[in-house]
Amino acid sequence: ARQSERIVLHPDRMSIWRRDHWGREQVVELQPYWLRVRVVRHQGAVSRLLLASHGRRHVIGQFLAPDERERLALHLDDVLVALREGRPLPAPPSHPSPAITFTT
Repeated sequence: ARQSERIVLHPDRMSIWRRDHWGREQVVELQPYWLRVRVVRHQGAVSRLLLASHGRRHVIGQFLAPDERERLALHLDDVLVALREGRPLPAPPSHPSPAITFTT
């Protein structure tokens, strides 16, 4: 099986679906109002991308290149801010990696 990750934003929650390289699936659901995007940098590049809420952290995009993680972090932050402010959500980025999809 192929490793993949899908992030879906619903009006009341954000769902993260993951499939590991053995084909096992996991779903995490988070309340987007309290959700924050965090990045960990190593030598200037994004080495880890985290979604944090209520003291819990969820690593996403582990198999993405650092520049892809950077773009995803910026987009997720824009989406969450727009959602909290009641503005229209920005369009999903065209993502070069087929292993991750973002749906609103």
